[in-house]
Amino acid sequence: PLAPKVAGELKIPGYSNYLHPIDNNQYVLAVGQSANETTGRNQGLQISLFDVTDFASPRRIQNTVIEGWSWSDAQSDHLSFRYFDNTLILPVEVMYSNAMSTQNQYDGFYVYDVSVEEGITAQGKVTHATQSYMRDWCWSNEYIPSRSMVFEGRLMTMKGHVVIMSDGLVQPNEEWSINLDEGRDRDTSSCYGWFAW
Repeated sequence: PLAPKVAGELKIPGYSNYLHPIDNNQYVLAVGQSANETTGRNQGLQISLFDVTDFASPRRIQNTVIEGWSWSDAQSDHLSFRYFDNTLILPVEVMYSNAMSTQNQYDGFYVYDVSVEEGITAQGKVTHATQSYMRDWCWSNEYIPSRSMVFEGRLMTMKGHVVIMSDGLVQPNEEWSINLDEGRDRDTSSCYGWFAW
């Protein structure tokens, strides 16, 4: 645009890194971080739905947060974000979950149903690695960018060191998986952490 201008504004806790217009640009699906209103401290991965039918008065109408130290590759890589037919497939990393959780490290994908009326509802997830899996393998220093594809209702996800085919989008069950670091040996190979940082 030659002369952009501020048409309206909305103040909310946290921020959004990626904005994705949906439904003929009437709504915006956003991925970012929730934050404490007083301290500004991040509180976890936040997915929000905004009504922008009136540019002068945008509204956040739905919101969900994965509490803890959680984030998504979609915050910095838009190719990892997939949305179609009210379905959001989102890569999610959780390093520390809430104190009640027995699993405090996770890498994989969450699948959500996105509805203006009903909200942003988790439909299932595809786990690429848990804490024990991250720890108990000899990983290479390569890390596959997060990508997802859907073939005739079946979900393929690629992330980290693993490719997984699941049988659907609602409560997906694994049909097969490939560990791209299969066969690496701690005695003969250089081993790195799952995230290779």
